[in-house]
Amino acid sequence: MPDFSEVTDTLAGVIAGLLYPGGIGQPSATGDIIAIFPGWPTPKCLNDALKGGAVQVSIYPQRGEKNVTRYPQEARQYYKADKTLTAATALTADGLVLTLGGAPALGQTLGILVDHATVAYAVQANDTLASIAAAIASLIFGKGKLATSLGPVVTVPSASRLVCNVGVGGQQWVELKRQQKQFMVTVWAPDPEKRARISKLIDTGLADIKWLRFPDYTAGLNIYVRGEDSDSAAEITLYRRDIVYQVEYPTIKIIGEGVTEVTLIEQNFNASHMPEIDVPAQIVST
Repeated sequence: MPDFSEVTDTLAGVIAGLLYPGGIGQPSATGDIIAIFPGWPTPKCLNDALKGGAVQVSIYPQRGEKNVTRYPQEARQYYKADKTLTAATALTADGLVLTLGGAPALGQTLGILVDHATVAYAVQANDTLASIAAAIASLIFGKGKLATSLGPVVTVPSASRLVCNVGVGGQQWVELKRQQKQFMVTVWAPDPEKRARISKLIDTGLADIKWLRFPDYTAGLNIYVRGEDSDSAAEITLYRRDIVYQVEYPTIKIIGEGVTEVTLIEQNFNASHMPEIDVPAQIVST
C-alpha cells in the first residue's frame, strides 16, 4: 500500500543508481560529489556542500494530488516472480557488509534492517546488482547511517546489526483508490555546468522508466511534467534545476491467505559499534 513517502524513497533509490552506477562511495557517473536523499535540504548542509563544490539532489512531494480512481474493486493476485536474487550479510574488517548475487528481475523486493532503521527497495526494470546496491546504500544513508557500495556490495561501517532478505509476492489484493501526485527532483549545484550534466542524467534515466516498482509489488505510472532552472547569488552561488515527474499509483488492501516474503532471518553484530551519525552534507567519492 504505497503512500507518497514510499514513492519518494523509490525515486531516491532509482536516482542513486543512475548517478552512482559503480556504487555509493565510488566515483559518480559525472565525476562530481553528489548526495541524493528524499526530503528537503537544510540551509547549512546545502551551503556547506556548495562551498565544497559538491552537488545535492533532493526528492520532494508536491502539495496536492488528483483522485483518479476508476477501476472496480476486484480481487487481484500479486505479481508472482521467481526469486532470482540472493543477499548475504557478513562482518568484515570494514564493518558489516551486504553482498547481492544472482540476476535482478521484476517482482522482487529487498527488505533491510540496519540497527533499528528499516528500508525497502523494489527491483526496477533496468536494475543491475550494482544499481540495486547503490540504491540500498543511498536509502540507508538517508536514515542517518554512513553507507557505501562497490558493485554488488554494500558496506555499513557504523552498524551493529544488518539484516536483509529478498522476497516475492504471493497475496491477493483489492485496489481501493488511485491517485496522481507530482514529485520534484531538485539539483542544487555550485555552477551551471554541474547542474546541466547531472540533471541530464537524472531526466534521461527517469524518462526511460515508464513504471516505478514499489516494495509492496504494485507499480506507479511515471510521466514527465516539466523542468526549470533558477539561479541565485544572494549568500552563496547556487544553480538549481527542478525536474517534476507525476506518478500515478494505487492504494491497496491485502485480502485472503498468502505471504509477502520480506522476512528478517539473520543477524550480525559488530562489537566495535560506532554511534549513529547525522546525514552529512555530501558523499565523498574516492
